[in-house]
Amino acid sequence: MLALTLFIAGLAMLLIGADLLVRMASQAAAHWQVPPLVIGLTVVAFGTSAPELAITLRASLTDHAADIAIGNVIGSNIANTFLILGIAALIAPLIVTRLMAQFHIPAMLVASLLTAAFALSGNIGNLEGGILLACLTLYLLLTVLRKDPSIPSEASPNPDSRFNIAKGLLLILSIVVLGVGAYVAIEAAVSLATLIGVSELIIGLTVVAVGTSLPELATSIVATWRGQRQMALANLIGSNILNLLAVLGAAALIAPQGINVANEALYFDIPIMLLAAFACFFAASRGMAVTRRAGAIFLVFYGAYCAYLLA
Repeated sequence: MLALTLFIAGLAMLLIGADLLVRMASQAAAHWQVPPLVIGLTVVAFGTSAPELAITLRASLTDHAADIAIGNVIGSNIANTFLILGIAALIAPLIVTRLMAQFHIPAMLVASLLTAAFALSGNIGNLEGGILLACLTLYLLLTVLRKDPSIPSEASPNPDSRFNIAKGLLLILSIVVLGVGAYVAIEAAVSLATLIGVSELIIGLTVVAVGTSLPELATSIVATWRGQRQMALANLIGSNILNLLAVLGAAALIAPQGINVANEALYFDIPIMLLAAFACFFAASRGMAVTRRAGAIFLVFYGAYCAYLLA
């Protein structure tokens, strides 16, 4: 009962933090005249990826690096694409700008392929971790420098509001609330899963992965509901890129022996992650939105994936 109560409390904190994050990030974008796309790919994506970073870095310094670190990152990217993108697209088709289709989604695909190539040896070492972080630096620089003239206008929540210090502190607070809520929910969920005898790799790929993706889920749903559909998609794409380049890169760099890749992850879960990246690329390339039909297909894929893992 205690674990269940904590899980519900964590979910409540996630929803509160997500709503606050979207509102403050939207107002910051309006005040500084920054496209919601860029805010979603940077500030919001970093904020919602904080739980993945904390869990993976902690796991990389323990004996469970292969099971938890790899399972968390790979599982989170699968959940972000098939589960969360699917749910958000069902609520409302997500806008795909020209720059998103031609640069950011291909960047996610390249990051996925690069990670898969590094994993083929069975270990993502310190050098590979440094390369992933270098790629992250290049990606962030290009994100800030590139502009997309095709971005359609979306209604700003408060176009004439001033983004002052108090609102900046609220933005930081929203990220903290998201992180704490995710931590509480994850710990409670892992406790529940352990009680019923679920293995650590499965916990990393499902319970922890979905748990650390809860900020993305809450933020994307709130952003879609509030009409910030650019930010919703950008949050998911940016989070997937950060999971691979920042989270896994940092974990591989600081782990004394690098990150060992379990055979189950190498031959099944990483290919599923690549499938998810290619599916997102295909869905975005067919038009200017990720449609409800694509969202429904994504959810079916995720349901089949989880059913296989738990079978």
